[in-house]
Amino acid sequence: MAPALEKLAEGLRGAVRVAAVNCAKHQSLCAKNRVSSYPTIKIIGPGGAQDYRGPRSAKAMRNAAAAAVPADAVRVLGADRAESLDKARERFCTGSGADGRPQVCVVVLSPRGEASLLLRSVAAAMADKEAAGRSKRAEVTFLHLDTGRSGQHAAVAARAFALDEPADAASSTIALVHAGRAVPHAREAPTFGMLTSWLSSGVSQLLGKRRRQ
Repeated sequence: MAPALEKLAEGLRGAVRVAAVNCAKHQSLCAKNRVSSYPTIKIIGPGGAQDYRGPRSAKAMRNAAAAAVPADAVRVLGADRAESLDKARERFCTGSGADGRPQVCVVVLSPRGEASLLLRSVAAAMADKEAAGRSKRAEVTFLHLDTGRSGQHAAVAARAFALDEPADAASSTIALVHAGRAVPHAREAPTFGMLTSWLSSGVSQLLGKRRRQ
């Protein structure tokens, strides 16, 4: 099973953490989680721990893990109407929220009709920080813009959020946006750690520019 778990962890890129526990060495932990046979696979999410009883392939386990990551922390919008994008930008990416924090957006242009597991995971982590009161720098909203199967609406979405038009409209673009300014993410195939680090430094960069102007 180890090869499937290693492949699973590699493919998830940190969006969901994968850990192996030796119950001979960590008996109390295994007892606490009601592990009585080996190997036991558990998926631990907002609803608590659930036994996984499906196929032991990396693909099947990934699908099960993905289903445990909340999707409601990311707003999915069609990019075919410029006016609706303008309204979203004005509502979520400009000015300050009710508590006075600047409103910043994580904007993804993608030919996919749904947000990626990685984006959902980062957004859910940010929502947890918000709920715990540990996010004081800015009010961050995650927007996934569906640019169409061939990326035919990518140019419209890019203009609406002050982004450079993607060289390859069928690929994905991610950027931080605030008040008509944007900080793009340049790395391909980012991990959870890369995105969260970029999010922190990018917000500081955007808001630093705002104070100097």
